[in-house]
Amino acid sequence: MSTADDNYTVHKVSLKRTRQACGPCRRKKARCPGEKPVCSLCQRLGQHCTYAAQVISNRARVQRDTTSGGPEVDADDCQEVPSLEI
Repeated sequence: MSTADDNYTVHKVSLKRTRQACGPCRRKKARCPGEKPVCSLCQRLGQHCTYAAQVISNRARVQRDTTSGGPEVDADDCQEVPSLEI
């Protein structure tokens, strides 16, 4: 006995991620194909396709204290919390 699902085959399509979306695709939150100088979506819709200048960041990673598992807190910075009586 076959079901309706047995009659269809599923084709997986691998989508490549673009490094940066163009301005119009970013504003519409659309999947930008990423072609340059004009992406195919903007070309099809007749829009002006622009890409923002790429900024390369070499930020230093923040090192966490591995012994405590969190940020250091001085005792002077802590405030006493009043207890609630029921």
